[in-house]
Amino acid sequence: MDSHPGLTSGARSGFEGNLEKFREGKPVPLGAVQIVTGIILLISGIAFGNYAWGYPFWGMAFYIASGSVTISASKKLTRDLVRSSMILNIISAIIAFLGFIGICLALSVISILRERTYDKDVKYYLSVFLGIVSVMLVITIVDFCISIYLAVFGYKAIH
Repeated sequence: MDSHPGLTSGARSGFEGNLEKFREGKPVPLGAVQIVTGIILLISGIAFGNYAWGYPFWGMAFYIASGSVTISASKKLTRDLVRSSMILNIISAIIAFLGFIGICLALSVISILRERTYDKDVKYYLSVFLGIVSVMLVITIVDFCISIYLAVFGYKAIH
């Protein structure tokens, strides 16, 4: 009987202890959070109607991919899957950082437009957009933190 479920025989040759460190970072629930926040980001992007900028769509793709690979790496603990998870989480962190900058700019522009308009209907719609973009900002910050955290645990596991 195998005393280490999920570890392949190749993974036990000297890296078993290090790879187990990856599981200490709770990758399954955090990977699930990445997947859910990716879906929420997509829904927010559709509601915001931001098709030209595209961050909600490519951000969502990377968050779901990194969350899925992270969960897979935790289930079947191999060096290659942990490395793939680490790389995808680094890319997701970079995308989240760029998304953060873009969202901050969008919030600034929407706020300025909202303050300069006198039409109550326009102010109402701009307030709704501020709310949607604020949700996107919170999701982006959460995904950034999770991606950095999982990338660090991935690095510790393979080095």
